[in-house]
Amino acid sequence: AVGGDMGFNAGCSIPSIARAVDASAVHWAVHHGDIAYDLDDACGTHGDMFLRALQNISTRIPYTFGMGDHEEGRQQDDSDVEHTGLQMNGYDYESFFGRFGNGGSGGQLRMAQASLSTTLHFFSFNTRHVHWIVLNSNAYLHHQLYWLLPMQHAWLSNDLRSVNRSDTPWVFVSLHRSMYCVKNNDNECNSEMMAIRRGIPASAYHAHVNTVDVPVTNQTERLFALEPLLDTAGVDIIFSGHTHHYERSWPVQDGAVQQQSYTNARAPVYVVAGIAGVQGADEFELPPANFTAYRDETYTVSWGHVAIHNATALTYRQIRASNSTVLDSFILTKERSNLQLRNDSLSECASASAEQTIVWIMSLAVGCMVCVAIGALVGVHMSSPVNGDSLL
Repeated sequence: AVGGDMGFNAGCSIPSIARAVDASAVHWAVHHGDIAYDLDDACGTHGDMFLRALQNISTRIPYTFGMGDHEEGRQQDDSDVEHTGLQMNGYDYESFFGRFGNGGSGGQLRMAQASLSTTLHFFSFNTRHVHWIVLNSNAYLHHQLYWLLPMQHAWLSNDLRSVNRSDTPWVFVSLHRSMYCVKNNDNECNSEMMAIRRGIPASAYHAHVNTVDVPVTNQTERLFALEPLLDTAGVDIIFSGHTHHYERSWPVQDGAVQQQSYTNARAPVYVVAGIAGVQGADEFELPPANFTAYRDETYTVSWGHVAIHNATALTYRQIRASNSTVLDSFILTKERSNLQLRNDSLSECASASAEQTIVWIMSLAVGCMVCVAIGALVGVHMSSPVNGDSLL
């Protein structure tokens, strides 16, 4: 199942997902940021209430969290300064690390370390048939987080090269901000989206200013691009949220639609599912893009569901939170002989990443919701999958 941007007071998806857990349909969950709105509000009591509401799910299945912009940490707030005298600088993810890192149980951090990551900003894990990668996309926008980019990019290159497609034929990426989306003329689905896909402007990185604060052209030197790595590795689906609506793309590569079908898809599919339970949708103010295959203009609170049939076929469904019926669906197939990791190409990417990492070593010396379900989705008004399906 896939969703994002979820509180617990906006007709959220928690009851619908819990019903799927009751039916032994959901076996894993990944929440890719914007948790509770917000974890640290009211000195953390808001986060406490959200996590208690989630316990009917999280006490029965593994529940993994990624980072959104609402987890970055509180910045200066007049009431905080008035009552505590403290200046809140933000971007430290204090509440997130306090709950899910060493400040909490530490279990998620140990899982991240098992993927050779040293941080909860980026990590990977395997479920049945799927290799999941969780990334921090906020680092592409805010100069306070640029230190993370060389480390994350180098780790991602190595992680993609290590994927065993015999064990996990499907590869999914979860990140909070979208690499392909349509909303309006603000930065989110324009300059910010392009910074994640193609890399941040080198001038912004070296001057330590925010991505949107420097002019760019087609000739602008960029660093730490995600899309070339994901394309080369044959990643199947990239899930995101942040914009509060649901839309999905055709298989697309570097802005060019490769086909208007999902049969033997030759490029990744991008699913934006940022409406699992948030007050206020982001309406589509612009027409669909060339890569847009479907978008929900009813702005229905919903979460997604992935049924893995085998190594070459899956079904994706977007589920209405109100009654667990299907809002949208598609079937994705792949010819795996065409999708083995191309180690030579990835090695070239890794070399480029290593060169960029030198900057990090010299300078430092040193987070919509994705729910993964495995099983048959019984009792949630869907057709039952074939025997042996793995539902994510």
